[in-house]
Amino acid sequence: MLKAILPAAIASLLERRRPVVSPDSILRFNIKRLGKELARVPGRKVAIFGQPGAGKSSLLKNMTDAQVRPLPCIGSQTDATDWSTDPACELLSFHEREVYVDAPGHDTLNHPVNAFAPNFPFAAFDAFVFVISGKLHDADCLMFQRAMESRKSMCIARSFAESLTVEEAVAVERDLRRKLAAPAKLKFVFFSNRTREGVKHVQRFAKGE
Repeated sequence: MLKAILPAAIASLLERRRPVVSPDSILRFNIKRLGKELARVPGRKVAIFGQPGAGKSSLLKNMTDAQVRPLPCIGSQTDATDWSTDPACELLSFHEREVYVDAPGHDTLNHPVNAFAPNFPFAAFDAFVFVISGKLHDADCLMFQRAMESRKSMCIARSFAESLTVEEAVAVERDLRRKLAAPAKLKFVFFSNRTREGVKHVQRFAKGE
């Protein structure tokens, strides 16, 4: 009886003695690992980043006709793409000559902007797709400005285009450009993951066309 119980007791004790690694530590580790992985692979490197729940992962899937590998994690919940729990999670996705990073929505509990903004390897990318779906927050403006400081190509992609009239779209673009201090020449696309409106425009931008 004792022999049967002892191994389980030892395993339980060892489990309790394992150091607890915080989600913030794992997130910072993965962001650092991202920079190293990008440095090792050829291709045009494109970051898709922005608000949580804005449709970033679905956009990546749609603009590559579901041929990107690995496929992005798509879910209705916040943090469907999660870099805070697994130090070996997939960070890069590949399609043709492009290397994509489908970044988690910033400024959530597990992906705080104070971990992202100072550590994300903005300089390692060739282009950015900044995805937004609604009202801008300070975290959005901070991440956008950090990306702009890298002087790489940038596209603002506003999702849920199907919910806007033409007049509303004009007003939304004007307001977002003003709040982000985005130059008039900076590319702005309205897109819909449901109707595929605008997806091809984002795809061509990502390819550098």
